[in-house]
Amino acid sequence: MNKRYCFLAITFALALILFSALASKVYFHDSGEYITIAKNFAGIKNVNLFITHPILYPFILSFLIKILPGFTGLNLANVFWIFMLGLSILFYLKNERLFLLFALSPLTWYVGIQTTPILPASFFFFWAYVLFKKSDLKHSRLLSGLALGLSSAIYTPMILVSMIFIPIYFWESNFKEFIKYSLAWAVGFTPGLLLEYYLFKMPFYSLIRYAGANLLITLGLREGTGNIQFLNTGALVFTIFFVISPFLFKIYKEDLNKKKYDLIFLSLVFLLFLVRGGLLKYFLVISVPLLMILEERLSDKEIKWHCLIAIPLIILLTFGFFGHTEDYQIGKDMAKITVDY
Repeated sequence: MNKRYCFLAITFALALILFSALASKVYFHDSGEYITIAKNFAGIKNVNLFITHPILYPFILSFLIKILPGFTGLNLANVFWIFMLGLSILFYLKNERLFLLFALSPLTWYVGIQTTPILPASFFFFWAYVLFKKSDLKHSRLLSGLALGLSSAIYTPMILVSMIFIPIYFWESNFKEFIKYSLAWAVGFTPGLLLEYYLFKMPFYSLIRYAGANLLITLGLREGTGNIQFLNTGALVFTIFFVISPFLFKIYKEDLNKKKYDLIFLSLVFLLFLVRGGLLKYFLVISVPLLMILEERLSDKEIKWHCLIAIPLIILLTFGFFGHTEDYQIGKDMAKITVDY
C-alpha cells in the first residue's frame, strides 16, 4: 500500500510541476498585489510597501523569489500547497478514494497556480478541521486552534470562517474548552500581527484596511462591488456545484443527525463564499471537508466516474491558462523593450 501511495504522490507531483511549468497566465484576482509585495520583500522595490490584505503570504513567497526568480518558480510555490494537501490526505488520512476525488477535482487545478493566500489557508484549515475531530490524539484541539489561527493570519476572510466554525463546534462543549481553543487560535494568529508591527509599527494594519474595505461594500459605497458579489463576478461561480465534484449533489443523502454540525458549518460557509465572495477560488477552503463527506456516499464505480468526468471539466476550466495568453504577450513586449532601450 505504501508503494501504491508513493506512486500516486509522485504522479500527482509530476502532473502539478508540468502544469505549473507550461502555464503562461500569471494575473488572477488580487495576484498582482501579492506578487508585487513579495518582490518588494525579495529586494525588487518597484513600489513602496503597500497592501490591503495580510502580508504574511507575500513575505513567505519572497524567499522563493530570491532562490528561483521568475513566474515558473512562483507557480511551483502555489501548487506546492495543493501537493501538500494531497500528501496529507494520502499519508495521514490514508484515504485513497478521497485523494482521487481531490486530485481530480476541477477546482483543485483551477486554483492551483493562482498566487493567492487561499492556497496555504486551505492547507492549514484542512489540518484545523481534521485535528479537531482527532479526539484520540493528545492536544489535538489545541493544535487545531493553532492551525485555524494561522490560516486566519495568512488570509483575513478566514476570521469569518473561524467565527462560524468555533461557535458551531463548541455549541455543546463547556466554556473552558471554548476559551482554550480560542486562546490557541489567538496564538496561531500572532505571526501576522508581529510581522505587521515590525513593518508598520501597527499590528492591525491589514486588518483595519480589510474591515474598512468591507464596510464600504456593506454600505454600498464601493463602485462595482456589492453585497451580493456574484451579481458582479458573473455566472461562473455557480459551476461550483460541478467543479468541486460532478457528484457533489449526492451529499443530500447524508444523515443530518450523523453529521449535523459539519453540514451546518459547511452550508453557512458555502453561502458566505457564494454571496460575498462570488469567485470559485474561495471554495477551495472547504473543498476537502465537502469531499470527505461525499466520499462516504460514493461507490467505487462513482469514484471512477468522477475521475473520468472531471478530466474534460479540468481542460475546459484551465485551457485559457496556456499558450499565447495576454500575460505571455506582455512578457514578450517587456523583453523587447528591455533589448531596445
